[in-house]
Amino acid sequence: MTSSLLFHPYETVLVAADERNIVNFWNYEAGSKIASLDNSNMHATNANGPGGSGAGAPGAFAASASHARPSRTTAMAWINPDHNSLLATATDDGVARVWRAPCSGGTLAAAWKAMPNMAAGAPGAGMVMEWQQACCVVVCCCCCCC
Repeated sequence: MTSSLLFHPYETVLVAADERNIVNFWNYEAGSKIASLDNSNMHATNANGPGGSGAGAPGAFAASASHARPSRTTAMAWINPDHNSLLATATDDGVARVWRAPCSGGTLAAAWKAMPNMAAGAPGAGMVMEWQQACCVVVCCCCCCC
């Protein structure tokens, strides 16, 4: 099942995140898949890295006993869509990521815990994110049923 969809404003690309938190990139005119990337937190082994430096697995925040479910992508936004587009993603556990060259498989540019009190699998829409290109600001908020 698809959890989030996003069209590129200038290219023939449709981005679809599924329930396993895999983000797929499709050329909708050709009907072909271009690339995919793993946007989940479950592939981490140690989010704090050696010595607790916060430099663990790229883009990952480790699963803990309180985070036994994989995260789900709840929002996506294009950053700088007219040239060298980046893709920003938000997950239902409050983690935001920015991916370089997403249509070519992507490499992680940045990741942070934007909403620290969110837990994966909580009822509601999860984290909602909006990129404001004119002022270069990302706005995140929680849409939860409490």
